[in-house]
Amino acid sequence: MRVGIVSTQVPFVSGGAERHSASLARALRRHGHEAAEISIPLKWYPGRSLVDHILAAKLIDLRVFEGAPIDLLVDHILAAKLIDLSVFEGAPIDLLVGLKFPAYLARHPNKIFWILHQHRQAYEMWDSGASDLLYDADGAAIRDLIREEDRAALTGARVYANSRNVAARLHRYLQLPSTPLYHPPPIADQLRSGPYGDYFFAPSRIGPSKRQDLILEAFARTRSKARLVFAGPPDSRAYLDTLRDKARKLGVDRRVEWLGAIDDATMVRGYAGARAVVFTPVDEDYGYITLEAMLAAKPVITVQDAGGPLEFVQDGKEGFITAPEPASLAAAMDRLADDRDLAERLGQAASEKYFKAGIGWDKVVATLTGQPLTERPASADAAVPHPAVVVDAPVLPEAAAGTEEADAAPSRSDDHRPVDLKRLAGLLAPPQPKHTPFPGMAELLGAYRFSTVAAVDDPDPTELAAYFGTHWRRYMATLALIEAEPVR
Repeated sequence: MRVGIVSTQVPFVSGGAERHSASLARALRRHGHEAAEISIPLKWYPGRSLVDHILAAKLIDLRVFEGAPIDLLVDHILAAKLIDLSVFEGAPIDLLVGLKFPAYLARHPNKIFWILHQHRQAYEMWDSGASDLLYDADGAAIRDLIREEDRAALTGARVYANSRNVAARLHRYLQLPSTPLYHPPPIADQLRSGPYGDYFFAPSRIGPSKRQDLILEAFARTRSKARLVFAGPPDSRAYLDTLRDKARKLGVDRRVEWLGAIDDATMVRGYAGARAVVFTPVDEDYGYITLEAMLAAKPVITVQDAGGPLEFVQDGKEGFITAPEPASLAAAMDRLADDRDLAERLGQAASEKYFKAGIGWDKVVATLTGQPLTERPASADAAVPHPAVVVDAPVLPEAAAGTEEADAAPSRSDDHRPVDLKRLAGLLAPPQPKHTPFPGMAELLGAYRFSTVAAVDDPDPTELAAYFGTHWRRYMATLALIEAEPVR
């Protein structure tokens, strides 16, 4: 099947939506489909320009290119909107997937919608007083036009939403049904867990809607000596300077780091070594940050009006949900700063929840195309759960060399019998992962603490199974490495 993915893009600006579109295209190609991203430039100001873009998107004809009749050429000249994306080199585009307004108004005989979000300026941002349209003389009329165009396009169509939050907005404003369809974040297959370090990680674009100012105010109220690490490009240099100045005035600037725009490898390391992830957006559509934290087995601290993150985080289970005010947020940060084991338990629960949810591009492709998958890729969707802490040093005696644990550990008798690994594995219900996030035992031992299980000789597999039942991923990864590198 030839699938066109149509969306809008502000020229020279690239972010999560563009990566989303690219990821969908890669997933479709991996399963044997031909996929093309079709981007339409968007200028939303002044209001008259937005109206022109709406009209342009409606006039785009995505069915014919080669051999198009002359009236289509006239329309192209008049509004650049009868661009036909249904046929290239004589081959049709079988399916058009619309992601963003107004690009998803383009015409095509077989079009479905996977809404990242509506044009929020005409919806909840209008209601909250944050819409640019409020300052336009024709703002109310433009808002009504946008809503009517959405209603006309989406009524009776196959509509999927990026999240339950986006689906709820569609229903609240337009009384239209849609089905939430989750997808993995772009770096899902790179993320791994690591030690629960001494810093809180706050990755995302730096801007008012992400509320880094709230995080700073909360951080200034914490008791701990933890650090705070921001990662992400700023909406403007002026806003970043305002936040840096705020950190200085709050007296926390020496404990706050600003990494700016970073590559994926640095982002992965940032997640892996964090104590927890702090994410406090205003009514986020979906929120890759939450999912990335879960994949890295890190608890998420978020707020009651965060939107999308609330679909994945329950207070006290995968992290904490607080009131969007500094004192409550600071209290949650202190709880995790004071209790590394709590951070681990919540992080492991977050990781478990992600994998149980079945989020993957295979499901997305099958849902959108309505066709069975042509292959089962071995890597992209088969993300391996990553352990965050492993078994105690007495099971792996070389790990404790030169440490206090080694000095205190009881010596082993000459007739010590090793644990029956196969029997122990059989007592654990979850399957053993095919891969581990560590290249070898030395890397595993160097990453984590080993003080969670008492040192015993000849441990009984039944007793061990009860303990490892709640930490099976980290244990199974350790088993795989033990079997690959037998303990001497």
